[in-house]
Amino acid sequence: MSAENPQPPERPIADDPSHPALLGQYEPGQAQRINYFREERTPWQAVEIFLTLRCPLACFHCITNSHPARGEQMEEELLKTVLAELAELGRTRWVCLFGGEPLLEPRLLTLGIRETRRLGMIPTVVTSGAWAGSESEAARGAETLEGSGTVMFSTDRAHTRFVDLETLIRGMAAVRAQGLHVSLCYTAERDEFGMAQPVPAELMAACGSLDVGCVVTPMTDGGRASRHPELLPRVDPAVPCGKIDVPLIGCDGEVYACGPGWTIPAEGRSRHRLGNARVEGLNTIFRRRYNSPILETLRWRGPLAALEELSELDGELERRIAADPPSSPCAACRLVSLHAPGKEPLWAGSCLQTAKLNPAVALGSERACS
Repeated sequence: MSAENPQPPERPIADDPSHPALLGQYEPGQAQRINYFREERTPWQAVEIFLTLRCPLACFHCITNSHPARGEQMEEELLKTVLAELAELGRTRWVCLFGGEPLLEPRLLTLGIRETRRLGMIPTVVTSGAWAGSESEAARGAETLEGSGTVMFSTDRAHTRFVDLETLIRGMAAVRAQGLHVSLCYTAERDEFGMAQPVPAELMAACGSLDVGCVVTPMTDGGRASRHPELLPRVDPAVPCGKIDVPLIGCDGEVYACGPGWTIPAEGRSRHRLGNARVEGLNTIFRRRYNSPILETLRWRGPLAALEELSELDGELERRIAADPPSSPCAACRLVSLHAPGKEPLWAGSCLQTAKLNPAVALGSERACS
């Protein structure tokens, strides 16, 4: 089948108790530790869409740089166009709708959930739960989420300064009362990530009673979190990065190879940017992911391997890595974006080595995307 009409997934579209970030089954009331960089993913099986960057929270570590004063949101027509193109490509099972706080834009969120369902994909919503300040507010918020495949509540130390555990638990209970699947994602700072149980006991008990699955993920080095390296868990940057197969579509139509890549501006030189959905079709944009030797190296050999190859071209980079080795895949990717040459043919050797691991690359982007 041609690249213009890629082969749809054989697995039928159906509600699944696992969110793409959870990558499998889990036991309600028991925290499962996830290193999402290491996981294998089918390209485009999960796609993230920013509905808004406005958020009632102002967390110091926000990876999306969201806060109450930001007004960006996706236009309804763009959202419908993007969802229709994802459905036509036939690869996407999960559409993750997030921000910011998506429930601040209920009309847009309802449209996203409804259209995703109508087109045969599973809508997932990520929320802080800040909207559940009272029982009546929690009930209204839960009604807005009707039709979601999974509602993921996101929390951590910074979140609880704005959304206390009582409010968070009230929100989870209201969504469960609607019969929806609920999960909890706890983002751990460096001192927490090594703990056997970093999630507050009260929250874990609520997860158990509400039949809510819980995962613990490392704080990602991106957005405002990159200003606080002392809080970031150390994650091996040498492993191939599975996040590179989960593209992100921003409020303005900008498409990036991964969510964290969106937060690495690298002085306007981010190698993770693939294009803009306002001016090109997603199939054309996504194919750039496979035409990029840099991104293929990150996916199949890891950010550290990419840096090592770059350091052969850049003595300054070699000295910088030796003095301050990157502590995570995202930190290594930031250096890649800053130091990668303007013309990717310099990476031809890297691409050839990658092709040995991923034969589809050697056959060109059309085979890789079909």
